[in-house]
Amino acid sequence: MKELKEKLRVVILCAGEGTRIREINSNIPKSLIQIQSMDNKPILDIIIDDLVSQGLNSIIIILGSMGKVIESHISSLKSQNHILNSRIVTLNAHPDYKKGPLFTFLTILDYPEISKKENNFLVFPGDTIFDQVLLNDIIMILMKEIEKFQGKPILFYKQVKTSDIDKKNHLIYRVKTIKKRDIEILTRIEEIELSNISKKTYIDQIIPIFFLNYQFLLLISQILKTSRSKKISDLLNEVCNTRLQEVIACKITSKGSFYDIDTVYDLDHLNKIKSGQ
Repeated sequence: MKELKEKLRVVILCAGEGTRIREINSNIPKSLIQIQSMDNKPILDIIIDDLVSQGLNSIIIILGSMGKVIESHISSLKSQNHILNSRIVTLNAHPDYKKGPLFTFLTILDYPEISKKENNFLVFPGDTIFDQVLLNDIIMILMKEIEKFQGKPILFYKQVKTSDIDKKNHLIYRVKTIKKRDIEILTRIEEIELSNISKKTYIDQIIPIFFLNYQFLLLISQILKTSRSKKISDLLNEVCNTRLQEVIACKITSKGSFYDIDTVYDLDHLNKIKSGQ
């Protein structure tokens, strides 16, 4: 367990422009929007606090749009807590980051001191808050089952009732899987519109955290030389369709939730939940 954590690099993607939520404050990046119901902490601070509390001490933050603002904020955090000096690194995203989060993540390949073949990467979006119980369950599964998964890329999902999903844009991602040797293998990621599904239906919703190793990082960089995929979900579908690599789909039974902040509606919804309204 200790050895895996030492080789695990957490990557937080904070390069996006966050145009759909700019009406709150056009002068700050989305990852620094404060959550009123969580002591007015910025989203990024909450993510960092939760990761450190899980014993994950190598955090890489990839910057793009308004990157200097985030970098200044991280410098301020480090000055307040010197322990973070050795735990957090900021990287400037490759110019292709505007194509999507997948290209933001591949920035790692520009930094050989980080993209070492012995390292594993746990990828997080910089605009999503995860309940601690959910995050803890994901980390514990990785610690216990990593040898069983044989170094293959892993995505996580949980079964939810559509009536419990409160997204104004009504679009979510669900997984389709098959079982091989007592392990669930991803066959497809589908983007679905909730209005087309009964509210009594249960679906397998993706949790936006991905586990990747260095070898898979090299594989997707090669695929993207000829692929049109821009999102991680599109690329994983391409990998599954071409059978270049099996992708593990790991079911999480935790009651914890996650909250991706794409719009003002999402922010208001999160504040209502966390304040107990």
